Amino acid sequence: YKKFDIEIGMFLFNLFGVLFLALLIPFYGFSTNISTIGLLGLLYIALFPTALAFILWNKALSLTKTSTCSNISLLTPIISIVLISLFLKEKILFIQIIGLLIVLLSVFLNLRYNK
Repeated sequence: YKKFDIEIGMFLFNLFGVLFLALLIPFYGFSTNISTIGLLGLLYIALFPTALAFILWNKALSLTKTSTCSNISLLTPIISIVLISLFLKEKILFIQIIGLLIVLLSVFLNLRYNK
């Protein structure tokens, strides 16, 4: 295991993603009709939610144990559903509650017995 900079890891991650997507162009085609607003939207999505989250995630991994970060990442769907319910006023379905309980139980068991 060799440590390397977060920025290098992010660059390689995105480079291989772009190469993979380039291989799919013959199958799905490619359109260059992107408006300025669309291009600005893509730039925003690339920089803030994606790149910033990736850098912060790797920083968190370097500061704490991987198991702790994994448990926190499992809470993402729970936080998302709660926020969607609060801000968008969507109803939480019974099956979602079952899923949330399963996730919470798995996090609890992992924290309790993984020492």
